[in-house]
Amino acid sequence: MIIFFGAPVFGGLAIFVGAFFYSKKYDVVVPPSIIAYATQAPFVLGLVGITYSILSSSWDPEVLTYFFANSCYSTTSTHFVTLCNYLINLLFSSCSIWI
Repeated sequence: MIIFFGAPVFGGLAIFVGAFFYSKKYDVVVPPSIIAYATQAPFVLGLVGITYSILSSSWDPEVLTYFFANSCYSTTSTHFVTLCNYLINLLFSSCSIWI
């Protein structure tokens, strides 16, 4: 989980700090929108990574999962989709305003 989430997050922070020191050292004005987009890309990658690591892990403590646990991904993703469908049905069935 650290690899899938930590590396992109620290990469985004490193891009921000690196751009700051680059602009101070060479007295260059870097547009804030470029910095924002450059730092958001690793954060989105980290979000995808943490989602993958949660969905690919086994919730059974007896099952050992490996780096790419594709066998657990299908089971966990099926449970996740079932939970999302249940919550959506619960939300729309209890609120008559939405209909």
